[in-house]
Amino acid sequence: MKKIIFYLISLIIFISCGKYQDGEYYAIKKEAYKGWKTFLKIEVKNNEIVSVEFNKVNKDNKLVTEDKEYNKKMKEKSGIDSVEYTKILEEKFLKSNGNINDIDIVAGATHSVVEFKNMSKFLLKKIKKGKTGKYEVN
Repeated sequence: MKKIIFYLISLIIFISCGKYQDGEYYAIKKEAYKGWKTFLKIEVKNNEIVSVEFNKVNKDNKLVTEDKEYNKKMKEKSGIDSVEYTKILEEKFLKSNGNINDIDIVAGATHSVVEFKNMSKFLLKKIKKGKTGKYEVN
């Protein structure tokens, strides 16, 4: 009987390893880039990623996705704006349940995609260990 209980406990531990741990996870860049600090927030429920928010904030707490002038200039210069690329990244991340290998570079937003992938890798490590909280990253 003890062996059966031991094997059942071992099986439960084995199955739960590598799954996402429920909670809210948040990372923000320590340093601003061109006046904006990138952040990523991920929420996990029932071992699934249920929401993701990727954005940038300036010193006045204004989000880049809400800055019409910034987005107009970006769209003219690169063919895409922050509203569009954040939507693409968030949707792909959610659809793949956090598989960042499914996320390709978005033309015109390469730097932001690289930041998104790096911050995702960082938070996914925390998510797998259940280390909820807010983190500053380089």
